[in-house]
Amino acid sequence: MNKLKRYVVFLVGLFVNSLGVSVITKADLGTSPISSIPYVLSLNYPLTLGTFTVIFSLLLVFLQLLILRKISNWSTRCKSPSPFSSAGLST
Repeated sequence: MNKLKRYVVFLVGLFVNSLGVSVITKADLGTSPISSIPYVLSLNYPLTLGTFTVIFSLLLVFLQLLILRKISNWSTRCKSPSPFSSAGLST
């Protein structure tokens, strides 16, 4: 159950992040370098900026998982901070 809660919190955070990027872009405040790729994709394809931001963020997470799986040293994996440790959700 704790793992399910982590995934739900992660997905809610992803959607809130996408909403923030969309609102900032619509307000003509510019985009950050990490959200420039979803912004350009949203200009050329029918999906929205928020949808592309979620897809791009999930892609980055999966790429990180692939890279970390190739690292067999446990101490190297433990050096990356958990995003849930500050939220009080870590075990």
